[in-house]
Amino acid sequence: IRLREAEAEAPNAAAWLQVARAEASIKDAADAFQAGDPEAFVTALESAESELAAAQESAPEWSEPLILLSEVAYEWHPLAGSLEELLDMMDQSIAYADDALRLDPNSAAALERRGTATYRKWFTLRGQQTDRAEIEDMFVSARSDLERAETIDPDRASAMSTLSHLYYQVDDLVGAALAARTAYQQDAFLALADEVLWRLFTTSYDLGEARNAETWCEEGHSRFASDFRFTQCQILIMTMPGVSPDIDRAWELHAEYVPMLSDNPDFFDAQARVMIGAIIGLAGLPDSADVVLRGARLGEDLDPVRELVAFEGGMRALIGDEEEAIDLLQRYVLANPEADVGEGWWWRSVTGNPDFERLRTRR
Repeated sequence: IRLREAEAEAPNAAAWLQVARAEASIKDAADAFQAGDPEAFVTALESAESELAAAQESAPEWSEPLILLSEVAYEWHPLAGSLEELLDMMDQSIAYADDALRLDPNSAAALERRGTATYRKWFTLRGQQTDRAEIEDMFVSARSDLERAETIDPDRASAMSTLSHLYYQVDDLVGAALAARTAYQQDAFLALADEVLWRLFTTSYDLGEARNAETWCEEGHSRFASDFRFTQCQILIMTMPGVSPDIDRAWELHAEYVPMLSDNPDFFDAQARVMIGAIIGLAGLPDSADVVLRGARLGEDLDPVRELVAFEGGMRALIGDEEEAIDLLQRYVLANPEADVGEGWWWRSVTGNPDFERLRTRR
């Protein structure tokens, strides 16, 4: 369908053929990346760039080559060797999208590309010691571009997927869930379907909707059985209100889960064991839960931003261990003074505690 649309819009046959070849190369690059073949990944993206440069020469008035050049500039990001290099790639992607928008100001595709690259910059820089006003402007710009793209073309599932991720970062859980559901309904075979399903699960979990969480976890596992997240979610669901904690089943899932881990296995193994510690606590075994939770702790070398400290704090609150929950939250805040904390239904047991409220509302 996209090829037919491009053929209809193309100013000439040569430019259309060059764009078609570039799109095929971009897909080849995605396949090579998934297969772990960096040489083929580079070759495919270089081929796409070559075809698109030729298409620009064939049809300088056509925005499509510039939109795809913006996409290619973005897709180089896995090979970024430094923060500066990554930001340069995003800036190049934005520059191509700007050029496309000068030719076609109402291009949903160009708006999506610019919004996606700007959002990637914001997501990368949000925890850095940089100009806060500049960071906020990036977020507003990215959100505006993505929402405008969706308004112009409501069927852009990829834009809705990115918007879902964006809404989740600012705790708009309902917006994140609705955007992810829309993206999945528009295109269940979207290239990022696994990410959309994971976001549908996480927003359901964060909203305390156990039935929806189970539905999306099961859907994810049925489609992406080798993705460790959809085994992890089966453990996490047992920490939700109204779901019976099954300690034996949790350890069985953990045994299936660990061999799936490749990137950062120590961290994700520990994260799952924190969940199991909470499940044991919910089953009425606080001493055993404490042993498992303490045994899952990692040093700063494996948990540099102390994410697991905050997670254990939440799980401690969930099982009613208020003192330890607040102590862990204090440790996390010391390491991350700008972080928002204490949001979520799992903190209900400590809501109203003066020390907790001080941490939650300190800014």
